[in-house]
Amino acid sequence: MQLVRDDAAMESIIAKVMELQNKENTNIPLYEKQLRDAESGIQNMLNAIQAGILTSSTKERLEQLEETKRELEARIAEEKLAKPKVTEEFIRFWLLRFRKLDMSLKDQRQALWIPSSMRFTCMTIRF
Repeated sequence: MQLVRDDAAMESIIAKVMELQNKENTNIPLYEKQLRDAESGIQNMLNAIQAGILTSSTKERLEQLEETKRELEARIAEEKLAKPKVTEEFIRFWLLRFRKLDMSLKDQRQALWIPSSMRFTCMTIRF
């Protein structure tokens, strides 16, 4: 509890949580790169079609790229929904409320719950 009473320590905690939160998901950058590649491939296929190069394999490849794009967009959305980002302002608000708690009172100790969106991040912080 002393950590949240110290402004410098609290800012350090907030910075660490934000850093960990940004590092946790390595899938999203990978999926976003694959999505950009698929979109580029689709654009190249459309350019080829406009140039008059239309074969069954061209059409098949375009459909494959469009399916890949849909799958990647769904994966990105799932990843973002599975682990919503917590804002710096929310973390600060959440920590500041502890300054008002009296730990000698049972009902106030019970108020020390961790929001589900922060549980994993809070458990991985090392001081």
